[in-house]
Amino acid sequence: MQFEQKLTQYRELIAQKLPTFDLEQLEVFTGAQSGYRMRAEFAIYHQNQPSYSVHHVVHDSVTKQRIFCEGKYAIANALINRLMPAVEEFFAQNYKFAHKLFQIEYLTTTTQQVVISLLFHRALDKSEENNVDLLHAQAFKDFLQTKLNLKTEDLHIILRAKKTKLQLGNNFISETLHVNDKEFALYQVENSFSQPNAEINNLMLSYVDKHVHTDHDILELYCGVGNFTVVLASCGKKLLATEVNKQAVDFVYRNLERNNLTNVQVGRISAEEFVQAINKVRPFKRLEHIDLDTYNFDTVFVDPPRAGLDTASCDMISQFANIIYVSCNPHTLVDNLQYLTSKYGYRIKQLALFDQFPQTPHCESIAILTKNHS
Repeated sequence: MQFEQKLTQYRELIAQKLPTFDLEQLEVFTGAQSGYRMRAEFAIYHQNQPSYSVHHVVHDSVTKQRIFCEGKYAIANALINRLMPAVEEFFAQNYKFAHKLFQIEYLTTTTQQVVISLLFHRALDKSEENNVDLLHAQAFKDFLQTKLNLKTEDLHIILRAKKTKLQLGNNFISETLHVNDKEFALYQVENSFSQPNAEINNLMLSYVDKHVHTDHDILELYCGVGNFTVVLASCGKKLLATEVNKQAVDFVYRNLERNNLTNVQVGRISAEEFVQAINKVRPFKRLEHIDLDTYNFDTVFVDPPRAGLDTASCDMISQFANIIYVSCNPHTLVDNLQYLTSKYGYRIKQLALFDQFPQTPHCESIAILTKNHS
């Protein structure tokens, strides 16, 4: 989908659901139209004639038809495109290792680091010594390093099968975030969410850094590994971040330490559970280390899944003077904004569209709401 078409649909949706918002105030941010994806996953097709070979495959989002990538993927970044033909070359020469390989996932950073995850429909070797699959993985890594002139510390291999995970190197890599005139270091983790478009992510972080300032405390829901957390920490007095995924929470702490941020506490709890905790409906052992009564919140930051916020969560965040809402789904965003503005009297102070996913119907948005009409 062309960006102008996407923008037109977004404007029409806003005009329909939020008629009081001045569309002239909508801010729009775009970036590179190809080569932007920092992570990508592919199905693997095995071909036996005229000789054995493996191929990266994607599927059409509408027809579900198989599309052969032929060693390249236009929306993926340069590193992934360098890796794809080399990966196919190695597996074409190593049938035993490639046997029942059905998916490959690439996680990369602008610092030129990569985790390659190989998913198999076969049992992996669980031996502690002379593990055949790990020996193959080491040969795979050595081949890619030599072929593409990669540093050993920048390339990590994960093998996954049912109830089994083998690891060569780390399951994380280091990204550098560029936020206005500041830099932050961020570990990104295999099998955890990360922003797919580094250029647009930096623009989104810079937007939050520019527009979110308070002398009070900030609550962040759905913090992931801390992509927005490291920026929000300097936007208020104290920050309480919540996330339900245990691995993500572990890396939030590591990312806070990397950036010398000491005014943040993290609770491993879902947004729905936090509603119960802050309303004192029930206590949670996972929040025992946090005294909610010591916080003086006036701002809440939410970055929910595509389904958006449920009514109870909307009702809970309505007690805050300011709401920063990051969304990957314009429809659920607009529905939530309609509810918050009509029922609780919020004003949409800023609304921005970020073309996070060029050539697709999807986009990212940031809305800033306030009850303060200054």
